Amino acid sequence: MTTRFGFLFMPAPPQEYISWIKEADAIGAEKIGIGDSQSLYRDVYVALALAAVNSKRIQIGPRVTNPITRHPAVSASAIASIDELSDGRAFFAIGTGHSAPLNIGMKPAKLADLREYVECMRTLFKKGEATYKGATVRLTWPKRYVPIYVAGSGPKALRLAGEIGDGVIIGCGISRSVAQEALSIVQEGARASGRELKDLDVWFYIPSAFAEDTATAQLEVRGSVVSGSHAFFYAGIQGRGVPKHLEDKVRQLVESYRVDQHIRPNQSQDNYDLIDKLGLREYLVDRFAIAGGPKDAAQRVRDLASWGVTNIWMSLHAPDKVRSVRVFGQNVLPLLGDQVRVAPKA
Repeated sequence: MTTRFGFLFMPAPPQEYISWIKEADAIGAEKIGIGDSQSLYRDVYVALALAAVNSKRIQIGPRVTNPITRHPAVSASAIASIDELSDGRAFFAIGTGHSAPLNIGMKPAKLADLREYVECMRTLFKKGEATYKGATVRLTWPKRYVPIYVAGSGPKALRLAGEIGDGVIIGCGISRSVAQEALSIVQEGARASGRELKDLDVWFYIPSAFAEDTATAQLEVRGSVVSGSHAFFYAGIQGRGVPKHLEDKVRQLVESYRVDQHIRPNQSQDNYDLIDKLGLREYLVDRFAIAGGPKDAAQRVRDLASWGVTNIWMSLHAPDKVRSVRVFGQNVLPLLGDQVRVAPKA
């Protein structure tokens, strides 16, 4: 089975951030998602504009935004502008929200609100006018429909994503049983709207780190893993596949995590150390992450493909992202050969 790959970055100082974009574009990443969390990072649409003019082939978009901090007409206009700037390479990805609403004293959106938001944006793109919260909203100028990806982790969110998304981003883990159950739930959602799983562009969110040796990679992936774990378990651990003997430790992780430092490159060492202090590193890395030297990382990708995880969207937050992307491009990809598809050159 052919594997596709993309990366997630958080907006950083422009020159540093641009170097990540160029490196990812050079090795043939298909997608670059840019995090949207106004209290912690630079503005996502400024960052996407920089990505558009500093890349030639990657598809770009927010990954993910939320229904709380922007009106759907504002988001639709913003992503249509990025689509125009990038010659049709934009996508839009949205979930219920995590650090963006939490850091302004608000809660993540309810699934009903997410559905209404997505349906409004889709109608705006197709018809130029929609109803949102009982009011008529308009968007008069875009010429192209921008595909909408819906992110989910719990069963209800995954089912909704399969029902209403053009694409789906799965964030509940990548162990064999978890991944296959998630794909089954997304398929249920797709069938509710008269489609099949194969009709959707389905990706897995995967905290990742690549280094010359596995020990370094597994140390560096801790920030991504603890942040992703908090987002996944924030709403509770029931029904989320946590082994009974680890339930209290996972609850402690959720309670101790500093959301004001969410996946920041210099985030509090308290966050990085949580999974080791609680004895959760082996479980969380195995469930959520790709982290290893070239041979171990390549084998992990092969294993994932055999389980149906063929679209890997890597959340890359190691301190030296250029090095990590290069290790993946120069040392991991050659070991995978034709198993991995790279984006065609412009």
